[in-house]
Amino acid sequence: MTVCIAAACEEQTDDPKIVWCTDVLISGALGSAETMLKTRAISDKWRCLTAGKDSEILATLQLLKVHFGSKQIDETNILACTRAALNQRKREKANELTHGKFALSYDDFLMHGKTRLPNDLFRGTAMEIELIQIEAQFIIIGYTEIGGATIVQTDKRCSASLKEDFATVGEGAYLAQASLLSRGHSYTNSFGKTLYNVYEAKKFSQGARSVGEITALSVFHKSGIFEFLLPNGVEFLDKKYQQSSRQWVSDFEPPDGIFQQMYPIQTDKSNVRTA
Repeated sequence: MTVCIAAACEEQTDDPKIVWCTDVLISGALGSAETMLKTRAISDKWRCLTAGKDSEILATLQLLKVHFGSKQIDETNILACTRAALNQRKREKANELTHGKFALSYDDFLMHGKTRLPNDLFRGTAMEIELIQIEAQFIIIGYTEIGGATIVQTDKRCSASLKEDFATVGEGAYLAQASLLSRGHSYTNSFGKTLYNVYEAKKFSQGARSVGEITALSVFHKSGIFEFLLPNGVEFLDKKYQQSSRQWVSDFEPPDGIFQQMYPIQTDKSNVRTA
């Protein structure tokens, strides 16, 4: 698994920001490597952080891209679009199940299964379908025209909820959440304080064995531009972490030269892996 963190800050200013952070660990039966990209663009204005099974992530990502790319996303429909994509993936998995067991589509199973199949078999399969989960979790981040920073968190049961201050997913999520709650993180926090809080939460989440040590951290501006934290920025935050860990951290301005500014986010149509 992994950890993914997204935190809003400076919401009441002219330049609201979302600081996001992930590890880059990928593992399998034959070993592991810290080379996995865990952020994806799902439209020109929306990006998501991913945790879970690779195959499930990729299948669901395609559906999110379709739903987010087909309409104008705002406060009134973002949760509906997200849930529609997740429920479509669950329906696909239900189809896989009924085809594999009975060579029937899910629709045929619902229409004719009760009359064609033994009652116990029908009821058991219906229970299996009810318990199907999406083996992936997502944090969707972006900005709406009227509102400011928008953070949506999903779970394996196909639910989606708006988060005002921050969201965490993955096996390290509970540790990261505990750290951010301990710091009292709020969407009104300054950029410097948020930057440190997110970095500290990532370090704290490494208490979970499935969370990698390498930290990928970026800042998403309302303009669509995002900035990637450079190695010297990681060193700066790590020094502050060693000095201040679990103590009160005063506000600060991040030094110049620790971010590389990138172009506005464009939809990622490839499955890219990066170190």
